[in-house]
Amino acid sequence: MNLYQKRRKVMKSIPRINSFILLVALLAIFCFSATSALAADKVYTIRLAEFYAAPPGGGGLPKAGAWWAQEVEKRTNGLVKVEFGWSQAFGSVAEMPDLVRTGAVQMAALAPGYYAKQMPLWNVLSAMPFVTYDPAVTCRVTWELYDTFPAMQEELVKNNVKILYVGVLNPYKFLSDKAIRSLGDMKGLKIRSWGTMLPRAMKTVDAVPVSISVADAYDAFSRGTIDVQVGPADMIVGQGWHELGKYLTNVNFTSPLAACGAINLDYWNSLPSDIQKVMVDVGREHEEVIIRLLKEEEEKALETMQEKGIEVIPFADQRAKWVEMCPDFLNEWAVEMEKRGLPGEEFVKRYNTAMEKVGK
Repeated sequence: MNLYQKRRKVMKSIPRINSFILLVALLAIFCFSATSALAADKVYTIRLAEFYAAPPGGGGLPKAGAWWAQEVEKRTNGLVKVEFGWSQAFGSVAEMPDLVRTGAVQMAALAPGYYAKQMPLWNVLSAMPFVTYDPAVTCRVTWELYDTFPAMQEELVKNNVKILYVGVLNPYKFLSDKAIRSLGDMKGLKIRSWGTMLPRAMKTVDAVPVSISVADAYDAFSRGTIDVQVGPADMIVGQGWHELGKYLTNVNFTSPLAACGAINLDYWNSLPSDIQKVMVDVGREHEEVIIRLLKEEEEKALETMQEKGIEVIPFADQRAKWVEMCPDFLNEWAVEMEKRGLPGEEFVKRYNTAMEKVGK
């Protein structure tokens, strides 16, 4: 075979090679499309344990959580469906970290203020009084720490969860049968409390802190287990507590981190990446939604209570005095965390930087 014949044979083989490559490429595209179609046909049903009452009960926070679920379902064309277990239907507040950690439920609304042992870094954002009185600031500071301080995410990994949206609450007020116009009026009163810092703050004014969760607060108030109900205005009305009180005192001692949407990490890693992206994106948009809903719900709640004849009592000057009476909770907490081998001092540094960035 001469050189011409060899060249001609090679040239004839090129179309066959190109056809083969094209066929392989088409098969790959088909297989990928088929895999995507199979994934698209699967519906992911997420059971979410929640301790708040179903909307419209509970105020703006549970409404925002329901918005997140509805928006995720819409943007995934119904491939993700969230089934809420409102009012502890899937388990008690105390059980929720273990329920979501073990996968007994795929998600839970975790309020870090109740979980000092499991979530000590997150807990301080929920349980520390007299820091911020604006839910928007609390929300932004939390996300800033989440994004820039690895220890925050590491703590979640230890609990086998990932946070998808951040829950915050309006400033906390007092609801009572007895008028509270000064710090002295709090002496001897049994006041709903939680965590470790708030009870200490209560004791500085000779009040009696009683640890009661939101879910159990109505019964505790109606039976006299507590004299003073504590919560934001929209929660007070949403949970029906306003039916039992005569005075609303604008103590406004905190606007805390509250029930956050936590998903089991193993389940999260099993989800397709496009569904993960939707859930994360909607979670970040949730910030604007919850702040808007909290404002709207607070305004409506205050109107409801005024219509009911509940007297609203100002307390700003008394709160300032109360702050002066309390220890430096944040730095005391940091020292305790360092003793436990946790980055308390670094947290305080990062926290202060975040507060300066987003504004008090």
